[in-house]
Amino acid sequence: MSHLEQVNRLWRKDSRILLEHISLYYALFTWWYCHRAGEKVAISSERMMQRSKIKSKEMYEETLEELDSYGYITYTPSKGLGLPATIAIHSFGLETKVKENTLEKQRELIAKRVTREAIFDWFIRSRA
Repeated sequence: MSHLEQVNRLWRKDSRILLEHISLYYALFTWWYCHRAGEKVAISSERMMQRSKIKSKEMYEETLEELDSYGYITYTPSKGLGLPATIAIHSFGLETKVKENTLEKQRELIAKRVTREAIFDWFIRSRA
């Protein structure tokens, strides 16, 4: 499963995610994917605003900080005039979580089936 498919799955369950989060994330992700030399890449607010179609500097900063606080990226603000801010995109182990959830669901179903069968057996015996 691709990274963007995993993120889209998470977004469907995350009620905090708005259109500006999605737009900015895609802009950041494509920049990171094309320019990553390591985990972190330098970003330009003007370029990211242009690519994400966010017009307000305040909205851009707020959205960037929210993506960071929600755990989708790691954002490090600029440390001084003329120095770039950096971002790192997080990877998500969705497949592992889905498998764990599937195993848990199977265990629950087996427990319910065993309980149902035991109740049914008791009911049949008590009527005989």
